[in-house]
Amino acid sequence: TPFKIEKIECADGRFSFAASNDEKLVHLVNFVFTADDKVGAFREKIIVHTSLKNSTTAEASITGNVAE
Repeated sequence: TPFKIEKIECADGRFSFAASNDEKLVHLVNFVFTADDKVGAFREKIIVHTSLKNSTTAEASITGNVAE
């Protein structure tokens, strides 16, 4: 079933996401991580809200490490 991505949530403001507004069977979501002065490992949860029945969401984790 084709669907739209309605919203992408992430608590870490260093991430920005670019999702298509089109209905598709599969979505690839590009994101940009803009590092600041916070050094070290991180793990952030993202929640993708879709147009599917019952307000279906998907969750994923992004991990990384910011070095000096």
